[in-house]
Amino acid sequence: MKKPMFIVILIAVLIVSAGATYFIFASQSKKEEPVTSELTKPEVTVDSSMRPDTAQQESTISVQRQDVEVKNRMSLTATGLNTYITNNRGQLPTTEEQLVSFVDQYLVDAKDELHPVTKAAYRLTFTISTSSDIQYKNGFTCSEDGSTMTAGSPRQFALLTTLPSGAKYCLGS
Repeated sequence: MKKPMFIVILIAVLIVSAGATYFIFASQSKKEEPVTSELTKPEVTVDSSMRPDTAQQESTISVQRQDVEVKNRMSLTATGLNTYITNNRGQLPTTEEQLVSFVDQYLVDAKDELHPVTKAAYRLTFTISTSSDIQYKNGFTCSEDGSTMTAGSPRQFALLTTLPSGAKYCLGS
C-alpha cells in the first residue's frame, strides 16, 4: 500500500509543479500595455536672425550651376580639340583661321550655346577679352591649382576662362 500512496503523492507533486511552471510561463508571456498619456511637444522657436538667407542660398546655387555649365563647355571644347589633333596627325590649331575652322567643324552642335551670365556666344580665342571667351594656347598646360597656364610640350594645349563665380578655370590636355 505504500507504493500506490507514493505514486499518488508523486503525481500530485508533478501536477502542482507543472501548474507552477505553467503559471510562471503564463505570467512572463503577458504583455504589458504601454502607459500612454498625452504629452505635449515642447514649443520650438526659431530666431529669425539665425535663419539662412534663402535668396543668398539660391544665388549661390545659381552661380554654382553656371560654373558647371561653363566647365562643361570647356570640357566639350577640349574633347573637340583632342579629336582635331587625332584627325590632323598630332597637329594643333596655331592660327586664327585654324581656330575658326576648328570651331566650325568640331563644335557644330555647341556653336549656338550661350554663356549663362553674359548670354553671349562663347568665343575660342588666343586672348581673353570678355567673360564669355575661352582662351586657347598650344604648347601650354594648366598650373597645379588649375587657375593659370604654364609652358608645356608642343603637343599640349590649355584652355582658360573666368567662371561666373569669378574664379579662373584652366583645362588642359
